[in-house]
Amino acid sequence: MLSDEFQKSFSGVVPLFPLPNVVFFPGTKLPLHIFEPRYQQMLHDARASEQLICIVLLDRRKQMPPLGGTSPPIHTMAGLGRLTRVERLPNGLFNIDLFGLSRVRILKELDSGKPYRIAQVRTVQDEPSELAETRSAQVLQNAFDAFNKVLRKYSRFPGEFLTRFQGLPLGMLLDIIAHHVPCDAQRKQSFLEEIEPLKRYEKIVSTLEAIYEGPDPSARVSALSLFPYPSMN
Repeated sequence: MLSDEFQKSFSGVVPLFPLPNVVFFPGTKLPLHIFEPRYQQMLHDARASEQLICIVLLDRRKQMPPLGGTSPPIHTMAGLGRLTRVERLPNGLFNIDLFGLSRVRILKELDSGKPYRIAQVRTVQDEPSELAETRSAQVLQNAFDAFNKVLRKYSRFPGEFLTRFQGLPLGMLLDIIAHHVPCDAQRKQSFLEEIEPLKRYEKIVSTLEAIYEGPDPSARVSALSLFPYPSMN
């Protein structure tokens, strides 16, 4: 949940980092390797301002422009993150960590003259739901159970998932689970775009059940047990 101080100070203008296969959820940590000059410039500018970068998924449903054409289409719901680590490498490139703060809706892109894309955004919070809070404990247990079934079936050793995160808000816990679901980016984008926690839960659990009941996806999820748990720092 965003603090009142953040809400008051946030400019609403952020650099965009479009990626083809990454969906960034609140409450999770995203490590990135920054090598393109335009994104090195983006990192420099972010560090000099609000320390924020917006990760957005390329929209493969729309036709990509030809090389040298306009910017590729992106989804309008994205993940806003704060820089928590910046490591300059000997070759001049960077490794960074972002911590997910909030969903944002991209309202419009701005012409800034920068080599990277910039947009005006609005933060998006989960829809309040008395039913979701009433059912919170059972919803989370069902989601944990569905994930752990997949983990035990396809990982190299039995395990349990996320019990140490219990006590966080329902929506954030569902986002942390969504971050780890071994599915394609477009499906994860559907999790990100669902702002009603119970509906997000239904999408996550139905996806996990399909993975569990479907043909052996071991080539895709054999490293499930090796996924790094998102940091809460």
